[in-house]
Amino acid sequence: MLFSGDAIPLIGDIPIYEDFLSSVESIKKLRSIKDVQLLLASWDDPQRGELAYQRMDDGLRYLETIHQIVITLAGEGISDPMELCRRALKELGIPHAAGNPLVARSFAANLKIAKLHGLLNRQGDRLPT
Repeated sequence: MLFSGDAIPLIGDIPIYEDFLSSVESIKKLRSIKDVQLLLASWDDPQRGELAYQRMDDGLRYLETIHQIVITLAGEGISDPMELCRRALKELGIPHAAGNPLVARSFAANLKIAKLHGLLNRQGDRLPT
């Protein structure tokens, strides 16, 4: 049984993290645990067996999607954190009302590693810091 808390984001939920790379590393570390029979994550139904690993993979892909959206928006010259937040939420299909300074900080965390691409495609590799 694995209790992951908030470590694994759900597709379509607002992202909450201060360090994007640490979030990715956390999920990868959880993903490396063998024989998880039951995943108990915050804000999600219990996931059994292979569905637990699928949920972790989905969380990693969601973080990669968020990263690509934020980097694209920043490349378009959007620098105001709240405007970046509003535009990223729109791209993710999340209601405008979900935008707040905490979510804006999460998106801004991606800017610290803007030049890194394909962060999640290296199975088992440590991410650069």
